[in-house]
Amino acid sequence: MVIKPVRSRKRAATGETSAPAETPCNSVANSLKLVVDYVAPESLTPPARKLRKHGQRQLAQLEASIRHFGFNEPILVNNKGQIICGYARWLAACELGLAEIPVICAAHLTPEQLRMYAIAANKTGLLGEWDEEELRIEFGELLDISLDLSIDLTGFSTCEIDKLLTEPAKKEEGESADNPPTGQAVTQPGDLWCSASTSSCAAMPWRKSVIGPYWAKSGLK
Repeated sequence: MVIKPVRSRKRAATGETSAPAETPCNSVANSLKLVVDYVAPESLTPPARKLRKHGQRQLAQLEASIRHFGFNEPILVNNKGQIICGYARWLAACELGLAEIPVICAAHLTPEQLRMYAIAANKTGLLGEWDEEELRIEFGELLDISLDLSIDLTGFSTCEIDKLLTEPAKKEEGESADNPPTGQAVTQPGDLWCSASTSSCAAMPWRKSVIGPYWAKSGLK
């Protein structure tokens, strides 16, 4: 794998205006001029430690995604062709029999930095959460469009999508527990309600005359 070296700035000649001083930001920017290469999957080696487990469902989803959308996320490797990030995508590519896949060699990082980055790359994605309101709108619009692709390619199962679309929207501001809706209360003190699990048990309140002994013990009047 050939990694193109980063060109260094030439020192300004005497009498010419000198280049801006090197700052940490400039240093990082220069070192992050990455190059995407295309290599055969079999030329890469798995990571020394597989930090995440990959089930059959995930691998099947990855294979379907690559088959329909292409291999759009390069695999990160070290200068020896060992995978740092993208092991599951590599497994999917091998299963699909792809001749070449895109890779990026992180030659600017030390072995210790690569090990830490592998953890960070897997962890940081888990720190966020879905905005269910926006996701509900997105799925609703996609389902209204006549698509040739299955909605399962998003990684969400049809059951998960159905649940998301049928769940009631979040309460409007002013209807929280701190601001309960006003109006006449249906339940009155002394009423007991059962879970309407049978047809005979609907919204029938049970009065003191029914639970007299238990009522007396409670001390309520």
